[in-house]
Amino acid sequence: MSKKSIVIFSVVLLACIGLFVFSETAAAAGDFGLGFLAKTDLPKASPTEYVTKIINAVTGVLAVILIAMLVYGGTLYLTSAGSEERVGSAKKTITYAIIGIAVVAAARIIAEFVIGSLTK
Repeated sequence: MSKKSIVIFSVVLLACIGLFVFSETAAAAGDFGLGFLAKTDLPKASPTEYVTKIINAVTGVLAVILIAMLVYGGTLYLTSAGSEERVGSAKKTITYAIIGIAVVAAARIIAEFVIGSLTK
């Protein structure tokens, strides 16, 4: 991948993470005309629920991005037309995407285990 592609990928990733993290904060800061719900018997969300939602959102976005990278690498491989340079680039992209998927899955499993053990 070229430096330009890496920069674009990083900017999009940071924007997605910021969108999900700060949307919860913005929603919690305002009343949005729903103050009457405070008088009901609706359950209040605990901090662990918010952390779980943030972790699920971030890992979900990362999983989508990594699967897109996997598809991109497969497309590069199929359209390489025997070019050694393009085949090598495609194999690296596929390898990094698979490693990324494994890391994200492991992070999610570890986070769920830690949160589960803290709430007991």
